[in-house]
Amino acid sequence: MAEEHPNNSSSEHHDPLERRDEVRGRLPGNRAVRIQRHRDFSAVGDGMVRARPGVGESRGLGARIQRMLFGNPVETAAEGEQRVGVGRGLAIFSSDNISSSAYATEEIMRVLVLAGAATLALTMPITIAIIAVLAIVVISDRIVIQTYPDGGGSYRVAQMNLGPVPGLLAAAA
Repeated sequence: MAEEHPNNSSSEHHDPLERRDEVRGRLPGNRAVRIQRHRDFSAVGDGMVRARPGVGESRGLGARIQRMLFGNPVETAAEGEQRVGVGRGLAIFSSDNISSSAYATEEIMRVLVLAGAATLALTMPITIAIIAVLAIVVISDRIVIQTYPDGGGSYRVAQMNLGPVPGLLAAAA
């Protein structure tokens, strides 16, 4: 275990960007503390650091295509502003499932019209079934958003509960 320098107390607060290494000299008893400051980060606040722009970014062709398609990555400091609450997340992320149910409704009505006027009596039971499906979709999406607030969608849910292969199948679907 390294000995503490006599001027360093255990309650002293060290800069999180500094790395302190004890360096031993060639002769017995010769020791020094080397302080190295990390150049890719800067201190922002109490215990908070910010990466210099460009740190950790890939610069290859794939990264350029990814930035062209999806935009620049969100800075760590701005991630809090980009998060979506449960109410807004439900409106945004369940719209795909809800719109799929709406398209199915239209197709069901077309089939009933083609089958004849007598089958139009099934409109109300089918409407009730569709409302039940929509309610199930909304409730399940709300539960998923609350259970997995960091996101990940169907891949994360299937991967965490069923394993990697079902997760990959859900992502591919």
